[in-house]
Amino acid sequence: MLIAIDLDEVLAETMPGVISFHNQKYGTTLSIDNFHSYKWHEVWGGTKKEAVEKFFLFTKSVHFKNLKPLKEAMTAINVLTKTNELIVLSSRQKEFEGESKRWIEKYFPNKFKAVYIINHADWAKGGKTMTKKEMCQKLGVEVLIEDNLDYANECASINTTVFLLNYPWNKGEIVKGVIRVNSWREIVSDPILKGKDVF
Repeated sequence: MLIAIDLDEVLAETMPGVISFHNQKYGTTLSIDNFHSYKWHEVWGGTKKEAVEKFFLFTKSVHFKNLKPLKEAMTAINVLTKTNELIVLSSRQKEFEGESKRWIEKYFPNKFKAVYIINHADWAKGGKTMTKKEMCQKLGVEVLIEDNLDYANECASINTTVFLLNYPWNKGEIVKGVIRVNSWREIVSDPILKGKDVF
């Protein structure tokens, strides 16, 4: 089975890094519960353009360099890779492709067949962009593990089964084919993946 796995908030604890960076640099007291939207300017104010600029500042900080893997992610990937083909499918910008691949290899060495950094238009500063739906269709992805509600619903519309990890920013309505989960433990043990509780 071909399983595509998002990077930020699914493999990497990106939001805690963003929050730590923002609180330190701008004197805020944000917590993950404040992020009712992944459109960050809707959380901390300002324009979308300013939010993108803040993100690029974040990527130059130690908070970005020191991102840690999500709890249970390494155990889960070790299980899934035994009987499935795994790829990373991230909407990060192309500028971070090299650094993203190095981070993945550091924490998940030799676990993924490929890493796709698709430069999604929501954040891209230029260059060719692609949606996750387009990539899932192109690659024949059977299962996607995701945290973005829009991407999840879009990919489910082409018969990709999507596991959506619950976060404050994805509380909207899901479509058929999207399964809400609270942890990697739930994903691995789901009958669709023929897994078992290994935690």
